[in-house]
Amino acid sequence: MASKTTTPLGLRLNNKDLAVIDTLVEMTDVESRTEMVRLLIKPTLAQLRTAMETKSILKAASVRIQEEHHFNKLVHNVARASEIQTELNIGDLQPA
Repeated sequence: MASKTTTPLGLRLNNKDLAVIDTLVEMTDVESRTEMVRLLIKPTLAQLRTAMETKSILKAASVRIQEEHHFNKLVHNVARASEIQTELNIGDLQPA
């Protein structure tokens, strides 16, 4: 049965980004690629939606901070589940 509150959306990602999403799904209790992408974009969408609805940059920023607080729990879990990075490609970094 089709949902009345959600609509599917096709999304094309490069293979490196998709590999990161797949790894994140494996490392966390997130159940699918779709759910992971939803979590990744939620803070930005909430901020922009609030800006459109209220015309307030301050309220939009406050919503973003609240959403990022929830998102940071996922970041914390990913950091704990990750292996220690032993290589850093210094040559890839550009001076500020």
